[in-house]
Amino acid sequence: IRAPSSGTRAASIRNAIPHGSGLGGSSLLTASILCALDVYFNGADRLDSRLSRLVNNVLYVEQMMESGGGWQDQIGGLFPGVKCILTVPSRPCEYRIDYLETGAAALSERSLVIDTRVQRKAAKILTSIRGKYLDRDPAALDMLEEIARNARTGFGLLAAGDIRSFAELLTESWESVNKVESGSIEAVE
Repeated sequence: IRAPSSGTRAASIRNAIPHGSGLGGSSLLTASILCALDVYFNGADRLDSRLSRLVNNVLYVEQMMESGGGWQDQIGGLFPGVKCILTVPSRPCEYRIDYLETGAAALSERSLVIDTRVQRKAAKILTSIRGKYLDRDPAALDMLEEIARNARTGFGLLAAGDIRSFAELLTESWESVNKVESGSIEAVE
């Protein structure tokens, strides 16, 4: 990122990800802004290259904005390829990332993103699921365990090149979330 020279147009950041799509646009935009501020105040040669620090700083900003963000969006966008994020709830801001060398190309060849104009409000979903978790709601607890299990299983399926089974597992996880939290999804006018 470079500051514009005198007489040139100011630098800009553009986010073409649909608002509320659940694709992590706000986290990636926050990461870009934090990097730009770091370069502006400290110089490009002193840019903090530790991605873990950037990931956690984005998390702090998202929490201050009450957007309900976690690590998944910025890790998904900042780290290349297919990854499985493992966190420890009792240790805030700690995570481990397992990388998959294969799978990204196979997913790219077979994936299509469609903007349905249906927004997922992360803060609303998080608040609702957190409340159900704290209330020890059996359906929510089962869903959270299932999603964690499916993530590990899906990662293994991608490693094995079994895209069809991965897609079926992804659909199963999405349906499980919707059974517990379907009220958090709303159409945009």
